Amino acid sequence: MRTRDPAVVEFGAERARVVPWRGSANTAYLAPVHDAPPPSSGFIERCVERLAAQGYCGVVTPALAPVEQRSFLRAGFEPHERLHLLAHDLLELPS
Repeated sequence: MRTRDPAVVEFGAERARVVPWRGSANTAYLAPVHDAPPPSSGFIERCVERLAAQGYCGVVTPALAPVEQRSFLRAGFEPHERLHLLAHDLLELPS
């Protein structure tokens, strides 16, 4: 695994952003990089092993599209929360 930006982990063409989640020393945040292919389950497993070796006790992801979720699920991740998006059409604004 290579790392140019300390927050981006690379292995071949696969890349992911890895940072402490909300400043936690125990939980990491693992996110696909948007200009890279969706990470494979093998890549995610390598990232998880690396995070465990660094002392993290858990890992969370951002909200993921279904195509991004598959590899994470195969690597042992489970749904934690359902995302509820809020929207406003801006046609009727409060006075």
